[in-house]
Amino acid sequence: MKDRVHLRVLFLRALWTLSILTLSASAAAEVRVDPQWSFDAGDMVRSVSISRDGSLMALGTRDSHVLLLDREKRVLWSHNHHDEILDVAISPEGDYVAAGSPRGHVHFLDRTGNILWTHEVGDHAMGIAVSEKGMVTAVAALDRHLHLVDRAGKMTGQYDSPDLLTDVAMTPDGSRIAVGSGDGSITLLDSTGSVLWRHSTGAPVTGVALSPDGTRAAATGEKGVLLLDHAGRRLWSYRTGGQAMAVALSQGGQWMAVGSIDNRITFLDGEGRVLYAHPALDDVNSVSLSGDGTSAAGASFDGKVYYLRIREVTPPTEPLPPPALDYGLTLALLVVLVPVLFYIVAASILLWDEARIHAPR
Repeated sequence: MKDRVHLRVLFLRALWTLSILTLSASAAAEVRVDPQWSFDAGDMVRSVSISRDGSLMALGTRDSHVLLLDREKRVLWSHNHHDEILDVAISPEGDYVAAGSPRGHVHFLDRTGNILWTHEVGDHAMGIAVSEKGMVTAVAALDRHLHLVDRAGKMTGQYDSPDLLTDVAMTPDGSRIAVGSGDGSITLLDSTGSVLWRHSTGAPVTGVALSPDGTRAAATGEKGVLLLDHAGRRLWSYRTGGQAMAVALSQGGQWMAVGSIDNRITFLDGEGRVLYAHPALDDVNSVSLSGDGTSAAGASFDGKVYYLRIREVTPPTEPLPPPALDYGLTLALLVVLVPVLFYIVAASILLWDEARIHAPR
């Protein structure tokens, strides 16, 4: 009989421990996305790219301009490309910017906006990515060729795709390059342009992204966004309200930003859960995430650029002063009351059990 009572006590203690763990989990860090400002570029913004620490942002417009902004919304310089900009990319540390046009002209600029070199591709420069210190610039052209160019403007490698290329992404060290194509595939290459794997998404790819550490890849299209692991295996997909146009990933795929034609920038966590959806005034065709995962930018057809900050917050676990009865106070009361209630229930059960055992038969 004592063994039965002991087992009941152990069971109730386990329930109490579980309740405390549940309450502790509810107090874990949450993600908050805070809009900071919007910038009017005066014409459609085709592309936006943000530096690793979120301090600098490059954008390219339909009216041929490349602009560099800081996080305070100040325009540091403006460069006239003399052709519509299709894509821009800023190097992780922010020292170099590359921009491409429909005529295949790629300009490589330094931090002050001076042109260091110009490279020609055979067709529209659909996608551009720049590695650390500008050591490698990858250009995805509509003529099915991926060009790899070094910091001096010399072409060092090429990848020939079976179909037209629509976008490119690269890890900061240049060791991994992802390209999207019109046949619906996303292909991962090494630094020499050799194929590591290819994954079919089932629809033309509009945008691709790689996490800075190369462990995650993503692709967008008419069906939304798809996340893959380092080996090209599908992890999950998310369907946006309209066709997804662009995607960006933070370190390890912890956060994802998706731009879509339903006027939204959608933020997802590494499991595909929606964290926040930021409304835009027009369709969003470009997004970028800082490598440290603290800043994001998005660009829309109406010429607006949006800058947002991402941070983790921990809900309060201590009682708040009266008379406010908000989340922190409620949580604190539950932490105190739940164990007390369990002990009351446990004592009642034990007393009842003892009374039943010793009751005259």
